[in-house]
Amino acid sequence: MKIPFIKQNVTRKPILADNNHCTGCSVCAELCPKHCIQMEYDPDGFLYPKINFSQCDLYKKGKCGICEKKCPVLNQQVSDNFSDPECYCVKANDEIRKKSSSGGFVPVLEEFLAKQNSVYVYGVIWNEAFEAIHVEEHDPKMFEKFRGSKYVQSNVAGVYKKVKTRLKDNQYALFVGTPCQVAGLKSYLGNLDVSKLITVDLVCHGVSSSKVLRKFLEDNEIKISDVKDIAFRDKKTSWFASLAISFKDQSSKNFGLQNFFMKGFNPCLLQRKSCGVCPYARLPRQGDFSCGDFWGVNKFHQDFDKKGTSFVLVNSNKGKQYIEQLREKFDYFELEDLSHVTEINKTILRPFRNHPGRKHFFSSFDLKRFNELVDNSLNHKYDIGIVGLWFGINYGSILTYYALYSFLRNNGFDVVFLPRPNNLFKDVAKHFDDPNSIAMKFIWSHCNVFINTKRQEDFVFFNRNCDCFVLGSDVVWNYDVVGKGAKYCYYLDWAFSNKKKIAYAASSGNFNFGQNKYFNKAKELIKRFDGVSVREKSIRDFLENKITECKIANVIDPVFLLNKQNYLNLFDSSHKKNDTLFVYILRLEQSILKKKIIDFVQNQFILDVDYNFNPWYPKDKLIKQYKVLDYKEK
Repeated sequence: MKIPFIKQNVTRKPILADNNHCTGCSVCAELCPKHCIQMEYDPDGFLYPKINFSQCDLYKKGKCGICEKKCPVLNQQVSDNFSDPECYCVKANDEIRKKSSSGGFVPVLEEFLAKQNSVYVYGVIWNEAFEAIHVEEHDPKMFEKFRGSKYVQSNVAGVYKKVKTRLKDNQYALFVGTPCQVAGLKSYLGNLDVSKLITVDLVCHGVSSSKVLRKFLEDNEIKISDVKDIAFRDKKTSWFASLAISFKDQSSKNFGLQNFFMKGFNPCLLQRKSCGVCPYARLPRQGDFSCGDFWGVNKFHQDFDKKGTSFVLVNSNKGKQYIEQLREKFDYFELEDLSHVTEINKTILRPFRNHPGRKHFFSSFDLKRFNELVDNSLNHKYDIGIVGLWFGINYGSILTYYALYSFLRNNGFDVVFLPRPNNLFKDVAKHFDDPNSIAMKFIWSHCNVFINTKRQEDFVFFNRNCDCFVLGSDVVWNYDVVGKGAKYCYYLDWAFSNKKKIAYAASSGNFNFGQNKYFNKAKELIKRFDGVSVREKSIRDFLENKITECKIANVIDPVFLLNKQNYLNLFDSSHKKNDTLFVYILRLEQSILKKKIIDFVQNQFILDVDYNFNPWYPKDKLIKQYKVLDYKEK
């Protein structure tokens, strides 16, 4: 089956799941026979595979490709577990529940297997830097360190191999992890005999990163070096998500239920990208057992205490075999209607979508302190809203706005683009709003953007989201280009008087400010700006002559505000194909000369050519003038 989000392989190099779908399970890195793949942290603090293509010679010879073949995302297998599992409501004794996140199912299972089969257990602990890592333990006295929820993704490096070794040695193994990690383990083991492997997938809410947790701690004046333990589910307060920190000096701090980490985590603001489209949040589940907190249990069992209750799904015959032996180990163990559990624990059946402010949170990670960043991201609040023609099809215009956006962020401001006014270019809006155009993909990938409003009049509501507004550059004051459709939108007639308004490098192109009636109102609106600057000296002189009480500055285009390193960083972050010449044709004039230049460069460096045209040009005309037989509209 063709996976739609995977680019086609044209260079004989392995291509893995993209960053929107990769779960970070690490199977590709763990299985690579040449060790060409390393798991590296992305800017958000999540692990992703990075391939060293210079070492990947087996794939070039057609003798490998194990990373592609074993990736659970690219090769999704329907689990042979039960589609209609038995569901149990369970509570261990008070002593076990006191040290557990909820009802204590996993500790009871660990203790049972240790006595019966001398099991090796694989679970998650904090390391010294308070990063979550999977480790192996065989001593039952050490199992207690696995207890307690860690709301960040664990690193499974080396663990799959240890599980495989134990199984080959005819030992019992218990693996506890998120569903994607269980799927990763099963893919890694392949056809190995797994009769002595028991797996438990945790019905999770998605995972955040250790980087996010560190920022929360540091911005709340907590030094990692002083911390002894972190408990996301401190039972001293409640079995809900109260975050408690214990320190090496024996002191402690409890952030309670309303801490900003959980304010961001619960609505899925802090999670990994793939969590919002998780393919494992469904039935059948991945593990022999699935377990989680039985949220809302008191609706069905009003007499239950609040020390924690778990639900357990028995997903396989192996699970069914063990569950009968575990029954007597619990203080409460009864069948439960699955619908009771899924009423709140919806990730049994489907993933929670990531919050629309997620991009804002991570893109502005270094601009704001944690608590303010969470609040701003949840409520879509920014320092500056940029108004302009960032959505154009002219790549020069796109780069101008990217540069303005980046310059403001480089100076510490949290910035967002305001959308195209609904009345502007509405007859050809599909060309400007097409999410698949390279221009739109570029802006949406690198910048924060507000989606279109239902009506142009709704621009007034952006006063709630932005502290001030910057009118961007290019022909934002050209009546024919902008004024006819958007009226006075680009004179910020909708902005409140208490909002700072700045025009930077504005232009009318050819002094086309409209007729007297239109321009007279425009002049009054320009006077409301706190600062006005234009690119052309002639435009400055014209406006100062017409608006004598308004001082106007001459400035350079925003593309010159960024230094060389800014552009080099942009090039490095691009997903360009190797050995490919990217060509963008804005106009068809001098097409013969342009084609000669393209052909020369292509032949000189032996490159493929990726043609990209102004989308308004007819396809048949492009093919005729450029002989682009494989051209596709973009």
